[in-house]
Amino acid sequence: MERGTTRILIVTAIIVGALVASVPFLGLFAVLFGAMIADCALIVVLFVPRTRLGTLRANPEDALTFIAHGLRLAQYRVKPSPGRLSVWVGRGGLVEIQARGTAAECEITWKAYATPGAWGTVATLIVLAWTAMAAIPVVVYLYFRAAAFVRKQLLSMIPADGAIPASFHPDDISVLLVAGLAEGHRLAEEAYELERTTYQDHQGIVLLIAILTAFLLLAWVLVSSPEPDLTVRFQNAVQTAILSAVALGGALALFVRLHFRPRILRFREWSGRLAAALEREVRREPPAAEAPSAFELLSSATIELPRWLDATRRAGLAADFGMWTLLFLLALSAFQLFWYAAALALSGVALYFTALLFLGGVGLSAVAYTINRRWKERQEQQIGAEMTRWQGRLETTRAQMEQFLKDL
Repeated sequence: MERGTTRILIVTAIIVGALVASVPFLGLFAVLFGAMIADCALIVVLFVPRTRLGTLRANPEDALTFIAHGLRLAQYRVKPSPGRLSVWVGRGGLVEIQARGTAAECEITWKAYATPGAWGTVATLIVLAWTAMAAIPVVVYLYFRAAAFVRKQLLSMIPADGAIPASFHPDDISVLLVAGLAEGHRLAEEAYELERTTYQDHQGIVLLIAILTAFLLLAWVLVSSPEPDLTVRFQNAVQTAILSAVALGGALALFVRLHFRPRILRFREWSGRLAAALEREVRREPPAAEAPSAFELLSSATIELPRWLDATRRAGLAADFGMWTLLFLLALSAFQLFWYAAALALSGVALYFTALLFLGGVGLSAVAYTINRRWKERQEQQIGAEMTRWQGRLETTRAQMEQFLKDL
């Protein structure tokens, strides 16, 4: 058993054991609440602080380019953003690498993080309360997975003397091609994952529609049927409800599948093509006789890029579970305030308090609307920045290749 796995088991066993042992003294509900507090405390302690990795004698942009290139050569999925890198490690785990400093020197730090899907799983386990203890090993695993990646992979990439090797040039053709192929693969893979998530969400909506239809038809047949025998009436109602719900749900599910399947297959195909090209470029292997070169593939991928980024728009808040959770809580709170205000208004008492509740609901609704609008604006800015980075990288690669051919 690996040392990291042992640590995960030990930490999890200590926390869960302490909570279980306190049940006779505090009661089950107090322990469940304590598990929720423990989850939140672990997240703050493990995922908020940054840890210093080392110092590189280069400006932050070149330092991050050097680190990103090494990680891409090791087949890690890297997402660059101004001043930082996000690296996918394991299932659901992320490591955020940050560089800050001057044009001559910068400090490299890291912190553990997680994908939106992983945070969504953790948040769901915590909110349900009864499953709060199950969130503890998930949180601990995500952190130790990130820490293991830093210890085994990332530390070895930071030179002890802080000097980037003289053989590395950020504008070298091989560096640009690897970066372009890696970014293309990341964007295509993210589009595939988001499109598949959107497809699953729509199928979930279809299931809810089918269930709701079944209940409505069941109630309608029970009320409107002239059959005097209650047992026969109930059997007829159940048959009608189930058959109608299955027919409607099956038709809608088929429609959703036919609507999403072509895009999902297209995104998966492009992700595979770019992954294969990246692997060839890393190994310095030439493409097959009829296969396009790395640059030709990147040029073709430029046509696909808007489709990949549109997948982010279609996914909406599913791509940002934290924002989805915040807006859901705001909307739920506003609905509760409106509900209480309506109840008090019908009773005709406490009119001033009713007005305050109503205004509170309006205020929360306005806050939720503003946050959602700004989130969409920020998403569009990020999509625009992604397009700009892609075009800039492609133009730089083309210019370097033309210069290389001229020098020959």
